[in-house]
Amino acid sequence: MRPIGEALGFDAVLASEYELANGRFTGTLAGELNLGPAKVRRVAAWLAERGLAWRDLERCACWADSVNDLPLFEVATDRFAVDPHPRLAEEAERRGWRVLRTGRCG
Repeated sequence: MRPIGEALGFDAVLASEYELANGRFTGTLAGELNLGPAKVRRVAAWLAERGLAWRDLERCACWADSVNDLPLFEVATDRFAVDPHPRLAEEAERRGWRVLRTGRCG
């Protein structure tokens, strides 16, 4: 993921990490899957490495298509459900979060 993030000009990329042995991927996860509540913990750890916490952020934008990202939406200030799964679309509508449809999915 880092090469893609760098190509897009991102300073950092937080993604699931996979184990390497002798320069080859083993197929085993190294740490927890970056999904659901683990994603919130991962961002909190990344912030802590920089001497920050969620409360220090004036704004935090999040966009997602999966209901698995609800925990991240809970802590974000700006939420965008992009081409969302129906369950996320329903929750976004209920909570008044923005729903963006690109017409490229489903």
